[in-house]
Amino acid sequence: MIKYTRMDHRYTGHPHFKYIVDIDTNVIPMQVRKYNKFLEIRDWCTSTWGKSCERNMYLDYYWWKIRSPSMYQEHPPPYELSENWCWYTEEYKFRFYLKSSQELHWMLLRFEEVID
Repeated sequence: MIKYTRMDHRYTGHPHFKYIVDIDTNVIPMQVRKYNKFLEIRDWCTSTWGKSCERNMYLDYYWWKIRSPSMYQEHPPPYELSENWCWYTEEYKFRFYLKSSQELHWMLLRFEEVID
């Protein structure tokens, strides 16, 4: 039900994140169950590593912090964003972006019953 991919330069978010974890939407038959699994994992990520946000927003904040520190200081995110993870959703895609193999292994340990 969950698959992971090591990222390279072809993926949005590389090199900041090293892994993409996908919830395989073909295995879960009902859309509401897909949403529930996504929300369960997202809540676990928040309680494990702290708050984050959607990938595109995360990367914008990250680049503002690096390229325009004064703008970032004037308009910081409403809370400190975890550097360990973020998520991405699009119609039938439910993805988590993880910083390193350490985060991936934590997720695999927690959700090993659903890992292919």
